[in-house]
Amino acid sequence: MFLIKKYLFILIIFQLSLFGMDLYNSVQDIIQKEVPSQDVDSDGVLDYMDDCPDTFLHVRVNNRGCPSSALIVLLPNHKKNNAIFIENEMGNVEVDKNYNSVKMNSEDEPTEPKKMTKKEVDALFPFIEKNRYKKATRYTLYFSSTKLTRKSKIKLKTILRDINSRLNPIISVYGHTDTVGKKTTNYELSKKRAQKVKDIIDSKNIKYLQIVLRPMGEIDLKIKTKDEVSEPRNKRVEILIQ
Repeated sequence: MFLIKKYLFILIIFQLSLFGMDLYNSVQDIIQKEVPSQDVDSDGVLDYMDDCPDTFLHVRVNNRGCPSSALIVLLPNHKKNNAIFIENEMGNVEVDKNYNSVKMNSEDEPTEPKKMTKKEVDALFPFIEKNRYKKATRYTLYFSSTKLTRKSKIKLKTILRDINSRLNPIISVYGHTDTVGKKTTNYELSKKRAQKVKDIIDSKNIKYLQIVLRPMGEIDLKIKTKDEVSEPRNKRVEILIQ
């Protein structure tokens, strides 16, 4: 009787172990499907862990994806009260004079404001003066599968001229889909649409500081619909130029 209970106990533990392994594998499958292993700003930190997903290329970051060091300059904007408040986990400082700069990193409190000349700022950030009075612009292109519609091909010419008129612009490309199909499939489709726009921009040899691709799948519908609804206005790519 004792042996039967002993082996029955071992059998139960074995079955629980198998159940635990199945549960673990199921969770891993869900994580792999629902949390895409993407790093849009190429800083080495995956997007779902990245607190600063728009970091410039070649900038050193901490384990949260934020710059480990930065130089922040207050530029004139013709407002009466022009000021910025800078803080991190170590401290904070207010900058209220034009062309004052602050250095900060993830380990120390921000430095005290230091005056810079306009010439120094222009030398460090040559693209700012040309772009600073240009408003950010947003465009929408529509797709049929992974191909641009006829009207969007015409509109694309305006977008390319806008990008080319700026000095080292930052471009964000958001891919979207409707609700037809699986969410994972639509995520991949939105990625292809965003990549298509980037490929067109690159084929024109237009210079930019950074281009960030953000596939959204079906989570940000322009026209709200139920599941499995084909809506042409949701099959789109949105482009932000700044």
